[in-house]
Amino acid sequence: MTKAIAVTVLAALAGCGAFDSVPRSAVTNCQVVTLVPSKTDILFVVDDSGSMQPVQANLAQNFDAFIERLSQSAVQSDFQIGITTTSVDWPIAAPGGFTIRTAYDDGMPYPAGALVAASGKATILESSSPTLVEDFRANVNVGTLGAAKEQGLRAAQLAVTDRIADGKNAGFLRQGARLAVIIVTDEDDCSDPASPPAVVYPTRGDACHSDEDQAKLPPVSTFAKALREELAGQTRSLVVAVIAGVDPETRAPAKPVCSPGGVPAKRYKVLVDDFGGAGLIDDVCQPDFTATLQDIAGLIDQNVDLDQALSDPDLLTVSVSHAGGSTVACRLAQAGGDTSAADAVYTGPDPQTGRLPSLTFQRSCALGAGDQVHVQVLCAN
Repeated sequence: MTKAIAVTVLAALAGCGAFDSVPRSAVTNCQVVTLVPSKTDILFVVDDSGSMQPVQANLAQNFDAFIERLSQSAVQSDFQIGITTTSVDWPIAAPGGFTIRTAYDDGMPYPAGALVAASGKATILESSSPTLVEDFRANVNVGTLGAAKEQGLRAAQLAVTDRIADGKNAGFLRQGARLAVIIVTDEDDCSDPASPPAVVYPTRGDACHSDEDQAKLPPVSTFAKALREELAGQTRSLVVAVIAGVDPETRAPAKPVCSPGGVPAKRYKVLVDDFGGAGLIDDVCQPDFTATLQDIAGLIDQNVDLDQALSDPDLLTVSVSHAGGSTVACRLAQAGGDTSAADAVYTGPDPQTGRLPSLTFQRSCALGAGDQVHVQVLCAN
């Protein structure tokens, strides 16, 4: 088993012996800051169309790798997981116009962002549950009878907006929690909230993947912006990951070799690129999702909470001792400024929403299993 990430939280340096000189702004009443369990709400959006059974099985079979990596967080990881599908609605051509299908063959309505669960299972799976892996494997088997019009971005947005507002996903977005959205599909996004719909499917066959059809859809930035806005009363740190049709080496959109009906993930690649270092995309045709799920969990782990705001963030020093033996002093920047060259980013608290201050690690200080994090506050007696 991989060694867990260890964390060393050091008290403020009395006397500042480790520094050549004491900054004029150094506090004389040393502040002790500690890392606290980080809350993350994790939304899986899983394609439930006809070609997805092998992909759902792969996700279920290797989910324990995701949990194992989350268990190696810098501090105890307090997470919960919900699953929805890409089925929102499905407009199909009909004589004189079209009909909009909104339910499965058995009459059960499409989730449209509502969390789903297998019979007898909870819709929100908590990290403390002794049956977490078993329950996820049951819940992620969402079937293959869903809409051929896969609307992953729209489903994700609805899950954390409309379905919170109408109570269907009550309890999923917690106060002070960050949000991770993970979309798994073998087709590209066809999110289409227009009324009447911009893209109508033929009575037989597929649609929405030509340049002409995709040009009719809202830009991907519309959905990225919606996720960045206030959700359940607060803005949230975000991680976005997609497992879809991309080249396994370059991660460029490519037709999935394992799915005859699959298409390149052009819109999903735009989404992931929009989130920069907080985004990840990988190939849906991998025979084993273990490494990808570990990478996604590692991406979530890059953000850790502090127990209190810093009286002066400029006095914070952070370093990471990597498992390979090297120790890196992290160049620190504050959120809202230029963070492109920073190795760690400090985000202050939000008293109105209860969001704690946090550090996000990147570049040479990106956290891996077995690393040690050192947090120091410079002060003088």
